[in-house]
Amino acid sequence: MCATLHNNTAVKKGQTVAGTRAIPLTVRKNIVQIAVSIGERAGNVIHVREIRKPRAGVVITGNEVYYGRIKDAFAPIITNKMRQSR
Repeated sequence: MCATLHNNTAVKKGQTVAGTRAIPLTVRKNIVQIAVSIGERAGNVIHVREIRKPRAGVVITGNEVYYGRIKDAFAPIITNKMRQSR
């Protein structure tokens, strides 16, 4: 059995993206060797690609923010999300 993260999931360097185990928990050695052989012939089944660095800008609109009647709560959130994607 092999379980992986969903497609297009952002991961960090060194993060585990898949795991495998035998079901049932006891398996004859030759069956494991056959499974390994099949996996080796299949080649790269899981691909992890580097995300390009985003370039973005934020335009805040609204008189309420401009004149200071309300505090802008959107810019800090979007700025944090952009920093996390670096």
